[in-house]
Amino acid sequence: RVRVCVRKRPIHPEEVESLEFDVVTCERGRVTVHDARMHSNMRSMLMHHYEFGFDRVFSEVEGNEAVYRDVASPLVREAARGGYATGLMYGQTGSGKTYTMTAIYERAAAELFACLKEPSSASKMPGESSSGELPELPELRRRQVAVSFFELAGDQCSDLLCGFQKAQLMTGADGSVHAFPLVEVEVFSAEDLMAMIQHGFSVRSTSATGVHNASSRSHAILRVFTFPKPEDGAAQKWPPPEEGVLTLVDLAGSEHRIDSMYHTAQRRKEGAEINASLMALKNVVHQRAHGKDAEHLYRLSKLTMALKNSFKRPGARTSVIACVSPASKDTEHSLNTLKNACVMAVNDGKAKRANNGSSSSSSSSSS
Repeated sequence: RVRVCVRKRPIHPEEVESLEFDVVTCERGRVTVHDARMHSNMRSMLMHHYEFGFDRVFSEVEGNEAVYRDVASPLVREAARGGYATGLMYGQTGSGKTYTMTAIYERAAAELFACLKEPSSASKMPGESSSGELPELPELRRRQVAVSFFELAGDQCSDLLCGFQKAQLMTGADGSVHAFPLVEVEVFSAEDLMAMIQHGFSVRSTSATGVHNASSRSHAILRVFTFPKPEDGAAQKWPPPEEGVLTLVDLAGSEHRIDSMYHTAQRRKEGAEINASLMALKNVVHQRAHGKDAEHLYRLSKLTMALKNSFKRPGARTSVIACVSPASKDTEHSLNTLKNACVMAVNDGKAKRANNGSSSSSSSSSS
């Protein structure tokens, strides 16, 4: 199942000074975009209201703690218990993706090691009823943690923890896809894990664009592994205990043609590759949600290949946070983000009626 949430960032003071206004309203799991356009007669304005529904909607007044607790914490606990969990951060450049993901990194590192130190804290997932409570997991204290961090920029896969060493996406005998060669660093505390993440982020590919001065030009994929510690003199168990995997993906920001008006040819090519990979990701999730075979779609993009395990592995949990900007200049971007997120929000082959974007319009005359 893919759980899709939306986060609206606050409007910035400089946007208000530029006479931008807030066009996004959030309430009770629904998002409404108010799209103001000039009528063809150039004398009146048309106002279209587009409404979308999602699993969870975070307004601009809700902080990072609320986002983490509701979306990311269940993923961390799933990985701590030996499961496979993935979090995707999606949206336009400048919508607050990296800001939100950075807060998630910090809290996830702390909670993961807290779960391993105190197994009872991982035995119950948020939202589970008492009847669904899992037994305490004392074996969590005997788990190790390792981390890998790589980026996908176009067709290039680079290791962020090993001086941008080039890697390839390899398919194993069981159909799973792994980046190789890739450094996996064992970490012993939340501080160690954050140090690795901060190092990777410091060398990630960024560039100034028409929207943001330090726009991410690559998809950053962090994987945190939890696996059993080998016991001295003990016979190896078969089948081996499950390896828990937490995958956190900070996707590159989507861009429209007008954003790249003053870009170089290289920047425009990067933007086209980013948009193509995001479109491939949306199509894979859409096919999976409708119970259709998406095997042929995974190879359309390096991004979908790298995330194949997140969708194919039985019992895997995936959550998407779609970030939107409230500024009127970003109306088209926000609508595009929400429409694509709606496609991803179709779960178990059944479309949620609330997730079909609806619109209404009104007009006003100007003298």
